Amino acid sequence: MRYSLAKYILTISTKDARIRDIFKELTFGGEGTLVGSVTFSRQNNMWDTSGYATGGYIHSKNLSKIGTVTLSVNQLATNVGKLIAASEAFFGGDYEGFTLTLTTNDGQKATVASAIDCYIQKTPDQGFESQAQNQTWTFTCGEINFGS
Repeated sequence: MRYSLAKYILTISTKDARIRDIFKELTFGGEGTLVGSVTFSRQNNMWDTSGYATGGYIHSKNLSKIGTVTLSVNQLATNVGKLIAASEAFFGGDYEGFTLTLTTNDGQKATVASAIDCYIQKTPDQGFESQAQNQTWTFTCGEINFGS
């Protein structure tokens, strides 16, 4: 089995025409890019179990799919400037959320994970040091899905 982060592409898109004026869609990842990681995470457990002193128990299912997507990327990566511009636009107005889709970059373009109705939690700190820094962009999302 082989793995390479370069075989994955994160696409950020929106249906809001006002934000599409800033960018049609942004992509991060693939070979030769400056992506450190992409993480899709649901906030809640799907199942929890409660026990009782009488020996009984109950399994409770939670259908919530809310969660976060984090993107670690170098500050000099292509499209970081457009992501900053979009974040500032969202700060100043109300817009429809982003859709984030992680696909394979192997000719199949299979969907690995997707997130619907996402908003940037905050623009990451913009540090300027002797070397280019990594930034972590966190999106809060209404729905996280895994697979196609």
